[in-house]
Amino acid sequence: MTHLQLGILILASSKLDWGNALAAAGFVVASVAIPLSLRHLRAIKLVEGRIEKAQEKTDANVHATEVLQKQIEENVSKTETLRQETLAALGLHEVVVKDATLSEWVRKVSLDYVAINEAADPLFCKLAARDLLKSGDFMGQGSSGRITIPADEFQHAAILANLLLETTSQDDEFWASSLVHAAFWESANAYLRQQREKIAAGVEIKRVFVFDNDEAFRSKHAQRQMSRQHDAKIEVKYDIPPPYDARDLVVVRKPNDDGNLCPMYAMECKLGRGRRIEHVELWYANELQSETVTTAWRDLEEFFENAQKFVPTEVGPDDTEHPVNQILAGSSDPESADETLEQS
Repeated sequence: MTHLQLGILILASSKLDWGNALAAAGFVVASVAIPLSLRHLRAIKLVEGRIEKAQEKTDANVHATEVLQKQIEENVSKTETLRQETLAALGLHEVVVKDATLSEWVRKVSLDYVAINEAADPLFCKLAARDLLKSGDFMGQGSSGRITIPADEFQHAAILANLLLETTSQDDEFWASSLVHAAFWESANAYLRQQREKIAAGVEIKRVFVFDNDEAFRSKHAQRQMSRQHDAKIEVKYDIPPPYDARDLVVVRKPNDDGNLCPMYAMECKLGRGRRIEHVELWYANELQSETVTTAWRDLEEFFENAQKFVPTEVGPDDTEHPVNQILAGSSDPESADETLEQS
């Protein structure tokens, strides 16, 4: 018997009139219908929640599919690039292996270049990259049937000295000797400007000029050049005659972890007849060359200990035998003299 039938039976057996009986019956029906409605609502919400989750999963799958499609496209592009590079490499390999000289050169240069980069010395990495580009330019000229070699023998020494000076920073020291022909300084105006900038940045620069005899030291051209560098706040010394072989030395000293200055780089310029540069060697203090750098520093330090401090003396107005002095005589400002020399 249902709740409705039970309610009607109770009402029928009672003395209530039919109006009240119907009201009671409606109450009974409502008490049954409301729980059923609530149950249906909960079921509907449960279904809606499942639909929303299913939609979220669908959206996520669509996004994942789009990402995967993009990755596939990128991989296809990379594969095509790799295919082209592989074909190019195979073609280059065929060219290399057919020429024993080229094959050996490529192998050796590649190994040396990797070793330089693994050592991670900034100066030698920079020089290696520069020389690779220069070799490429040289080969490019040769392939066109023409090769041009610079005639200025001071050029490479000046470039290397410039690069060595670039490695310095505050509290570093730059030591150098100058036995080279005076013509070197005639074309080193930018180099001198760079030294002034480094001195202003806290780098200490020392240079000893070396002369064959007293007459060469007292020449007005030599006096002007030393005065010019002295005015640039370079510590200038001189020695007569040179106590060592015909060579110029440059040493860069930097503080170590304990704050003590140690030689980091050294350069040697071997000089030939007329004090012209024959060849240049450059070292840095790695495991292989640290002793060489230290030896160069000791030689240069002894060189300075034997030298005398330069005291500028006024050069007379009759100093006209050298064209550089004609230019310098017109300006007391070292930087304006540099600009005038470059224009000339």
